[in-house]
Amino acid sequence: MPKPYVAFIVILLLLIPLQSGYMVEVPTRYYAASYDPAAQTITFYRAEDTSFTPIGTVNAGFAEDSPFSLVRISRVALSPDGQHVALVGQDTTITARFPIYQLRIYNLATQQLTTQYPIPVPSVSMLPSWSPDGHFLLVKPTDAYFDPLPIPENLIYSLHDDGISYPVQTYNQLDRLFWTPNSLLMYENHLDPRYISVLTFLQVDGSSTDSSALETNVDVTLDNESICQFTWSPYNRRWYFSVGCAGDGSGIESIYSFSDATDLRLEVRLKDYVEDYPGAAQVSDIQVTPNGVYVLTPGPSRVIQIGFDGTVVPFPQGNELDAANLRISPNGQLVALYSGIGDLTLNRLTTGETLLKSTISRLACHMRWLDDTRLMFSTFDSFQCVFDNYGPPTGIHIWDTSSNTFTLPLGETSWLLPMPYSEEANP
Repeated sequence: MPKPYVAFIVILLLLIPLQSGYMVEVPTRYYAASYDPAAQTITFYRAEDTSFTPIGTVNAGFAEDSPFSLVRISRVALSPDGQHVALVGQDTTITARFPIYQLRIYNLATQQLTTQYPIPVPSVSMLPSWSPDGHFLLVKPTDAYFDPLPIPENLIYSLHDDGISYPVQTYNQLDRLFWTPNSLLMYENHLDPRYISVLTFLQVDGSSTDSSALETNVDVTLDNESICQFTWSPYNRRWYFSVGCAGDGSGIESIYSFSDATDLRLEVRLKDYVEDYPGAAQVSDIQVTPNGVYVLTPGPSRVIQIGFDGTVVPFPQGNELDAANLRISPNGQLVALYSGIGDLTLNRLTTGETLLKSTISRLACHMRWLDDTRLMFSTFDSFQCVFDNYGPPTGIHIWDTSSNTFTLPLGETSWLLPMPYSEEANP
């Protein structure tokens, strides 16, 4: 079978699928972690609403003198079933000329490694991510452009047979490898350092997959326009992506989607819906809900809904906040907007009216609603939620919008753990 591919320039964009929508019940099950700086341990929790049940603890820390030192929370990945955790860090107990980096995979029930020894990795920049079925762990070089050369290889660890394989060789710092919903791999292989790349769907061993396995066989070239990171919608089984996001100052973007080679379609041209600054019709955030795909534009912020049937509903334009992220309440009436520099507002979706406004002193990520009045998010000692820049955790916060109060249910060193292709999906 021929390899399906998409030609595009990669500029990374935060695409965080979410669960929300009109009269749709939001699942409140999620996973969380809490760091103990004194003991240099991380405890993991299975949570329902605000009730946290510990499921295991591992020895690791974010301080440089930790026996197993982690640089960022992105080096911690919990399996979808909550039974295993993978960590990439530096073993500071080993005296050597150069740092010793390791992958450690623990069974949380037994607190023991799944392998006889930790697995050596070439760099602390390696990112672990579990397949949606929880059978495999992908450990890949960070997506940041400034990663040092030579570029480390991607590796796959199999829980089934304790084996390690190398599905693809990363030749370019722009190359990326990530999971699809059915635990296949999507590989962005750049044939040209700036302009041309090939998107290929692979089996976990690196072999090509046929179109029936993913229900897509796409060959798309869009006038050499840049195309940003894809996101999956499980509700209509389509991939959505942004086109025109080169960062060259033009800022004109469009949203396309596809499910197979015959139905690639233009969903929306943002310049048609941003009246005040049509030359800066950029995508700030895209989120998938049961009622459609919501797109957020910055400066001034505006929410645009793309229905699964292709209809477009632009909501009133805001003028108070240059927002970076949005989260729509379960009843579809409210939208939480976060600026990325400390401003958090609650707006009425249909009118744009600002109902509440608060200031957060830390970076807020992983926003989600517990119900129609309580918004939950993690904060970090960092400056953005993408490009692998999560710093040390500074707490899970719950914003009760009915009283405009904040609580810290797990203390100041806790954070939420996104799960692949679940209600907390974050590819």
